[in-house]
Amino acid sequence: MKKTLALLLSAVMLLSLALPAFAQMPTGTFVPIIHVHGLGTAIINEQGEDVYTVNIDKGAIVEQVKAVVPEFLEAMKLKPDDAWTLYRNRVREIVLPCFGPYFLDKNGEASDGTHVDWTWEHGNLPDKKGESGYHYGSYPFYFDWRVDPFESAALLNDYVQDVKKATGSDKVNICARCEGGNVLLAYFAQYGYDDVKCAQFYASASKGIDLVSALFSGKISIDADAVRRYQEQNYPVEDPVADELINTLIELTGDTFLLDVAAFSLEVFSLVKVYDEVLVPLILETYGTMPGIWSMVDAEDYATARRNIFKGKEAEYAGLIEKLDHYDTVVRQRADEIVMDAVKAGVKVANFAKYGDYQTMPFGKHSNDIGDNTVALSVASFGATVAKYGKTLSDDYLANAAKNGTDRYISPDRMVDASTCLLPDTTWFIYGNPHSSFQNFIFAYMIRYFAADGELTVFDDPTFPQYMIAVPDPENPADEQKLVPMTEENAPSFTVEQRNIHNVDWKDLGLRLLKALWNFLKMLFAK
Repeated sequence: MKKTLALLLSAVMLLSLALPAFAQMPTGTFVPIIHVHGLGTAIINEQGEDVYTVNIDKGAIVEQVKAVVPEFLEAMKLKPDDAWTLYRNRVREIVLPCFGPYFLDKNGEASDGTHVDWTWEHGNLPDKKGESGYHYGSYPFYFDWRVDPFESAALLNDYVQDVKKATGSDKVNICARCEGGNVLLAYFAQYGYDDVKCAQFYASASKGIDLVSALFSGKISIDADAVRRYQEQNYPVEDPVADELINTLIELTGDTFLLDVAAFSLEVFSLVKVYDEVLVPLILETYGTMPGIWSMVDAEDYATARRNIFKGKEAEYAGLIEKLDHYDTVVRQRADEIVMDAVKAGVKVANFAKYGDYQTMPFGKHSNDIGDNTVALSVASFGATVAKYGKTLSDDYLANAAKNGTDRYISPDRMVDASTCLLPDTTWFIYGNPHSSFQNFIFAYMIRYFAADGELTVFDDPTFPQYMIAVPDPENPADEQKLVPMTEENAPSFTVEQRNIHNVDWKDLGLRLLKALWNFLKMLFAK
């Protein structure tokens, strides 16, 4: 009998130890979840018409280019200032019609009646708790991504109070994705932490986005390899004639390293003239009016960006600048402090960052870093140490990590070290899912953090480790992917080939270039 009882007791103990690994994935939580969405919510005018559109008529653009070529050639005879005025005005005439009327005024406000196509009935939300509790879709929160994050944070606070009233809960969980992370930081800074049980940052832009930082600050650093990768991954030209010319030119200049020279020349030139004379006026007339977009300039670049964009126009844009400076002082420069104060106040805080074989915009300081196609991984993760694109962490680095006892934070693909993150024990990494893809199969895992009793770290559940990878899932027609733990066996690997000038077939490349150029000129100037 004693042996039988001992055997049963042992079996129960083993089963209880194994439960975290084999437990059914939680489908909900009984604390309501507010999902703060990111940039891109529909903007409508007073008539209810969608104005947040970028209408690029390729045929019209080609016609515009044809029209301006003779003008630009003629402008070479003008005085430099007159020539740049002509360039600026013609570029403005080509670019601005591509956008809808959704830019803000000089105070950073939507004075023309445009607004977000979403609201809720204040004080009268329903309780959306189902049999398994609350889900990520239970209480979505959309905001006007153009305006001051503090304005959006005030709305979020109203929403939090309404959700609490509807559910009878004394706290809420908040998941903030992309620019929503900036709104969450502003919310914490303005309203504190008492109403929040758990908070998640997801593919966060809270520490900046290269695209915005580089354009607004003028710190444009063009990398030849990044240009090649970006064109291949993001913008294969649909027109076969133009595509052949572009690819042939990139192949030629890349293999001969002329692209490096061209990139360097363009970088210097853009900083001297194109940026000041063309880009700055366009930025100030478009996205430069939006405090929400400004919130994605990183802390290091804000002062330079502010000086560059508003030079000589500080009084004219005083209302906008006041909003930008307030966000910079209260949130941007204190982002890490705000997060850690939340933790000290008892809020469970996690971060979910994404990366993969994705190239971000090829002209910022992180253009050769791995990321999610929009945000560099080192930024989205609040400080992870990451390898350069197509590389892995060096053997020396890995040896030091083993020596220091931080090797357990190294990713199986040897690209990431999470030990340097702001929250190393509650930062998860998802490989193989780009920035703009926010799918249910990921939320199903993220909800584990909300549903856990007490703190859940990356080391507590072997089925939910620090590094996960998205793989095909033929049994899931909706998402077509699923998450599995990343291991040394399934860890991805992508490398960058070293360019070699001696392996180029110059005759073949030259003939293809001449043919592509001839076909392109025929297309461009065809009647």
